[in-house]
Amino acid sequence: MNSCASSISKWKIPELTHMIQDEASCNHKIPFVCLTETWLKSYISDAQVQIPGYIITRCDRGSRVGGGVAIYSHQSIPVSDYSTFDDGECQALFCKFDTAECGIAVVYRPPNASLSSSTKLFQFLRNTTDSVGDTMECNILGDFNLPCINWDTGVVIPGISSDNLEASKALLALIEDLFSQQIIREPTRGRNILDLYITNCERSVINTKVCRTALSDHCLVDIMLAFNYLGEIQPSRPKIDTNDFRSLDFTKADHESLSSILLDFDWKQLRSKCTFKDFPALFTDTLFKICKDHVPQKRVASGCPRVIRSLRRRKKRLEARLAALRNKNCPDDHVRNIERKLALMHYDIKESITNNLNMRETLAIERIQENPKY
Repeated sequence: MNSCASSISKWKIPELTHMIQDEASCNHKIPFVCLTETWLKSYISDAQVQIPGYIITRCDRGSRVGGGVAIYSHQSIPVSDYSTFDDGECQALFCKFDTAECGIAVVYRPPNASLSSSTKLFQFLRNTTDSVGDTMECNILGDFNLPCINWDTGVVIPGISSDNLEASKALLALIEDLFSQQIIREPTRGRNILDLYITNCERSVINTKVCRTALSDHCLVDIMLAFNYLGEIQPSRPKIDTNDFRSLDFTKADHESLSSILLDFDWKQLRSKCTFKDFPALFTDTLFKICKDHVPQKRVASGCPRVIRSLRRRKKRLEARLAALRNKNCPDDHVRNIERKLALMHYDIKESITNNLNMRETLAIERIQENPKY
């Protein structure tokens, strides 16, 4: 193992692998892991920094020590295309994922980066995000080292070097031009917000969490999304045994009728029909038959709400229509019209998923408030 790779390979990669496995044990599938300051070089192979189940795409700093960025993407989300930027100061990597309908850029800008390097970096981000079009979700994240921006007001705080001042203004202009938002509001190193998450689909983000980690002097930034990039990875539907008490929905039972029958039933006569050893099984079987006549069966939820299924069917029809128009070389305005409708459909689906999650969370809170033992 190369000595320069030992830092990240010997303890950082095992630590990341352990974190991913912990999330997977809770049925949380992590689609992407983005790293800055990887300190990797071209002679360090991908195999030396491999995480099982993930594919690494990287941009190493060529001429100086330190720097570098990388994206670990889940093996079920192939990289469709990627671009890199390295001018000896700043590094950036942009990956396009057609199956996930998103693009991700990870950035490292050192604290002492010159204005010319920052300008070229921001132009790279502008060009790569523009290349994917308006139908894809674009996310830019990484270590920008620009602590002089008040993200609540969008104002640059004076009292810094002229290069950092102009770079901060350029970053704010880039975010505005891309119709995006920067959503991290907690300090990521000391009292400063240095690590940013910029997205053109703010509604897709449910929660952000900033927590300390042994991996770096910067905090770990965890982004929870309203939908799963991994697609069909869903928990299996529970199987209910119809000959078990758990198959009965006692919340909808006819309790008055059930209580009356249980009180009137001759349990002493039932006891006399068998031995003491066999009575528990006979008692359970008799009780279940009585309950089954007065308690409805539970219904297993379908998993996906009807509204979302309907929107996805409409999306597939629009995609088929768009493909047909492109094959027939139809006028550009017709194609653009369908592309706009498809983009709105993507937004509607994501918004419906978010609303469904909010509704389920509200119902869970109400149940807990009604019955703390729930």
